[in-house]
Amino acid sequence: MIFRKPPEPSVRGIMYSCFTVGIVASVIDGYIFEPYLLIPLSLAILSFILQFMLFSFVNESFKRGKYRRIIAPLAIISLPYILAAIYGDLLLVIILIIFKAILLLLTGLPYRVNPDNMLSYLIGTLLITTVYLDPPVFLTNISPDTIIIWVILATYFTSTSYYVESRLAHREVNPIYPFITWIWLIPISLLLYPNILFLIAMVEPTIKHIYNIFNNVKFSKAVDIVRMGRMEMRRGYLFISLIILGIILEQFINLNIVEPMIKMD
Repeated sequence: MIFRKPPEPSVRGIMYSCFTVGIVASVIDGYIFEPYLLIPLSLAILSFILQFMLFSFVNESFKRGKYRRIIAPLAIISLPYILAAIYGDLLLVIILIIFKAILLLLTGLPYRVNPDNMLSYLIGTLLITTVYLDPPVFLTNISPDTIIIWVILATYFTSTSYYVESRLAHREVNPIYPFITWIWLIPISLLLYPNILFLIAMVEPTIKHIYNIFNNVKFSKAVDIVRMGRMEMRRGYLFISLIILGIILEQFINLNIVEPMIKMD
């Protein structure tokens, strides 16, 4: 079946979360009710629905080398982008399409070498976080701040995927690597976007990764893996809630705990 929801709850959760943050970050400036935004906003929503329903088919077919099967789905997915390019910023849309295409290619290459390749899984996680970028690009409301927010989301979800891999009994993953994948984000955030709610959101993942270094319990039973997955989903929703709250409140009050050392405006 071509059109179907991703079977993995984690994939659905990441896509829902990232797209929601993308919508909030794009329309929070107070002009959501402007009539001229209805078309690009509708296109962004349509784009998300198509990617959500076609992601599993395209991803699985591409990884298995069945390239002809993905021509029609990719053409369908591209329709909102074509309309957004006509209505909005052609260059931004082209850059976004190229970026997503590169990630899709990188997702497939490790899989062809080894179907159980962890790198393919991590790049795939990075790929699905790009649904966040559609609303700001379609609404031509992209800025350095919106890019930083995507970096935060992408780093969080990719490092969390790495963390999960480090907890699986059949993976030989040193827990220091998920920690390294995550921890660089904190000084970057302090330099570029020191929103206090963003930094509060980063406390729990940091503690989680540090604890994992010293107590890396491996799971092999399905029930334990499912339980861990549900825990990570709850943690993810808490993280996303704080990020959204930080985006909204900073429109009214200054949430920077220090002055950004590098001005992004």
